[in-house]
Amino acid sequence: MSPAVPHKLLKSLLGAWALAACSAEETAAVETHLTDCADCAEEALRLRDAVALLHPEDSLDLDPALRSRVLAHCLGRRPARVPVPAWAVPY
Repeated sequence: MSPAVPHKLLKSLLGAWALAACSAEETAAVETHLTDCADCAEEALRLRDAVALLHPEDSLDLDPALRSRVLAHCLGRRPARVPVPAWAVPY
């Protein structure tokens, strides 16, 4: 990016910058701009905080065996009214 990058363009890159999705050149231009523009620096902090909320440290993925355990428990307590054919058990 050239040294005289328009403010509007740099401001439009703040979201991508917060997500670490900018190229090295764009990142450098945005970070240089943030030292000179208080409004964009404030917006950048808000966006970085929002990104932190979108990427929690704990994994939200469920245990892959959870579905099987829940179904086995439910069917153990109350068997299915209609027997499941052997070919459909994996589904």
